[in-house]
Amino acid sequence: MPFTATTFNVLIASPSDVADERKKIAETINNWTVQNANHAKQVLVPIMWETSSVPLLENTDPQTQLNKQLVEKCDILIGAFWSRIGSPTPRAPGGTVEEIQSFISAQKPALLYFCDRDVPQKNINFEQLAELNKFKTDIMARNLVATYSSVDDLSTKLYQHITRVMQTLQVRTTVEVVYNEKQLGYRLVFNTNASFLVMGDLLKARRLLRGIRYQDVRIASGEGLCFSNKRVQEVASKLGIPARIEPQP
Repeated sequence: MPFTATTFNVLIASPSDVADERKKIAETINNWTVQNANHAKQVLVPIMWETSSVPLLENTDPQTQLNKQLVEKCDILIGAFWSRIGSPTPRAPGGTVEEIQSFISAQKPALLYFCDRDVPQKNINFEQLAELNKFKTDIMARNLVATYSSVDDLSTKLYQHITRVMQTLQVRTTVEVVYNEKQLGYRLVFNTNASFLVMGDLLKARRLLRGIRYQDVRIASGEGLCFSNKRVQEVASKLGIPARIEPQP
C-alpha cells in the first residue's frame, strides 16, 4: 500500500580507485530502503556523479559544478578511500575531500571508510598515497572513521551505521517538529502529493499568510490550512520555519 515517507539524498563520495565500493554502497543503500522504508517512513536515494550530474558548460571548475548540482542538495555523505586522494580542486587536495569538508561545515552527517587492504605495488601512486595518509591522519585526529577489509565487510558495517544515523535523524526531525509547533505555533504537514497543511495556531497563521490562497481542511489530527506544494517556500518564509513538510501524525 502507498505510504508517506521522508526522502534523504545520500551522496557517495570517493576517488576512482574504489569503483567496486561505490557500487556496493549504492546497493547497500537501496537494500536498507527496501528493508526499512515501510516502518521507518524513510527512503534513501543514492546519489553519484556518474548518474546524477549534468555536463553543463559553465565558467567555473568541475567540482564547483558538482557542489551546486549534487553536494548541496544531499543530506548524508558516505565516503570511501583506499590508495588515492583524488584529483585536486582549487580548494582541496581532492574532490572527495572538498565534499567531506562541505558536509562537516554544514553539520550534515558524513560517514568515512578507509580500506585496509594491501595496495599492489604496480598500482601505487606515491604522491596520491602520501596526500591520502596526510588527510587520514588529520581527519582521524578530530573525528571517528571506520576501516574495512573487503566490499562485503564495508556493506555489513555500512548497513549498521546507516541504521543508527537514520534513527538519530528521526529523533532530530521529531524534536524539530515539536519545537516548531510549541515555540512558533505551527508546522507544515503532508496532505496529498500536491498539497500540504499548515497546522497549529491557525489564527496567527491566517494573519501572516494573508494574500496566499488556501482552503480550510480537517484531518484526523485536527484542522489545517491547505496550500499547493508550489507555495511551500513562500509559506515557510512568511511563517519563519524550515520549508520541510512532515508526515501526518
